[in-house]
Amino acid sequence: MLKNKYGHFSDGGASYTVTDWRTPRPWINVISNGQWGLAISQAGGGYSWLEHSMLNRITRWQQDTVGDHCGKFLLLRDNDTGESWSITPQPLKPAFEKYSCVHGMGYTVFNTRAFGIEAEWTIFVPQNIKCEVWTLKLKNVSGRKRNISLVSYLELLLGVFPDWHREFHNLFVKTKFDRKTNSLLADSNLWTAPLPGDAGWNKGWPFTAVFAASAAPSSYTCDKEEIFGAYNSWHDARFLKEGGALSGRTGMGFEPIISMKFDLELADGETKDINFMLGALKHDTFAKDYPAYIKALKKPQALLKETRDHWLELCNRFIVKTPEPAVDALVNYWLKYQTISCRILGRSAYYQCGGAFGFRDQLQDSQLYLALDPARTKAQIKEHATHQKKDG
Repeated sequence: MLKNKYGHFSDGGASYTVTDWRTPRPWINVISNGQWGLAISQAGGGYSWLEHSMLNRITRWQQDTVGDHCGKFLLLRDNDTGESWSITPQPLKPAFEKYSCVHGMGYTVFNTRAFGIEAEWTIFVPQNIKCEVWTLKLKNVSGRKRNISLVSYLELLLGVFPDWHREFHNLFVKTKFDRKTNSLLADSNLWTAPLPGDAGWNKGWPFTAVFAASAAPSSYTCDKEEIFGAYNSWHDARFLKEGGALSGRTGMGFEPIISMKFDLELADGETKDINFMLGALKHDTFAKDYPAYIKALKKPQALLKETRDHWLELCNRFIVKTPEPAVDALVNYWLKYQTISCRILGRSAYYQCGGAFGFRDQLQDSQLYLALDPARTKAQIKEHATHQKKDG
């Protein structure tokens, strides 16, 4: 539907399929359930946050809409040939034999093929858990047996964005590996969010970030220098050139990342699946809440269906039919979804990512619910009234 050189609407307008990733500017999906949120572009750039996208950013990101080179990545390495590539266009820009990025309501899916390996990577935010779930399917279509490594990579911030004292703040982040749940966990002893009535720079981050996998990694590291080496970029990253096992380094005193490595053997035509979860939990309820997060790794398809059904049911409460398909796609799906997920729940994007509650903005945005769920508009008006000062 409405095809152009970069892509087309799909699923009757409920999703958009990007077929040429070199769009004029990043084409992003902002996905949020009101607690956990993420922004992800057609190139693989983006970031994640908990509750507030400026004060409680989980992963590092650089606001650069020209380069769009910072994100959470999955990479592959052929251990026989030494060739390395990324599943998304960034950061290695492989010469894909096949590429598409589907931005849907509550989810994004990358379908790529490079060096004889097909990958399907789905990222979504469940409705009732403060996390994001990734499902990855790899298929060997090369006509021969493959010995490959899958590597995950994301950089940790765990605090306020932008990070004015990056190297100083890195000193307070502590990581560890939990073998029972195949999880890397990260805490920070410093949180500089300017919260009312607190001690400013004299408080710790009250959460634990978790990155878990459905399978045990072959090796892992939380030290960025181990991946890159000093002064290197992605295109001459030491680990991608040399291969081998990661050291298992965790703790403090280095640039903190989350990286897991999985050594895989794929026969011709064979498919392997692995799931990931990235989230954050409060310290005082971690033990009680964590099992639900790990369970998300075991039933991702049910959670994905729940997410897709939620957005479709909400948007389908009020449908228009006009002579113009573009109007229908926007009014029936994307104006609703963007207003709710990006503006009301997420309050973040690529050009503005401040997380603030705008008094006028939120009231204006809540008008959308008049045709979908009028009680939500009423509740938003009441919420605003509680913050209205006597002097106006």
